Amino acid sequence: MHDSAVTIAPGETATLELKELGSAGYLWSLDTLDPAVVRIVTRTNRRADEIGGERAIGGTTTLALVLEGVAPGTAMATLRRPWLADGDAAGTLVVTCA
Repeated sequence: MHDSAVTIAPGETATLELKELGSAGYLWSLDTLDPAVVRIVTRTNRRADEIGGERAIGGTTTLALVLEGVAPGTAMATLRRPWLADGDAAGTLVVTCA
């Protein structure tokens, strides 16, 4: 399970690096992040060799996000296989704007 949580204030930004295993279908689903609470400033996918690791077929990638707090509240994203039900999440990201 890959669970992460971050708290940011309205108007502040946070930089996150989240692992994905796209070759097995595990991708971060960000469409559930409430834009009234948090805004995605940048979204970049990087292979392991682009950040100092070894490149491997079927290896993990890193999803680098810069998020900006918009207004108080909580938003959530899930690490999941998009074709499976929402209850099959392999991880969660909880963003609290306070």
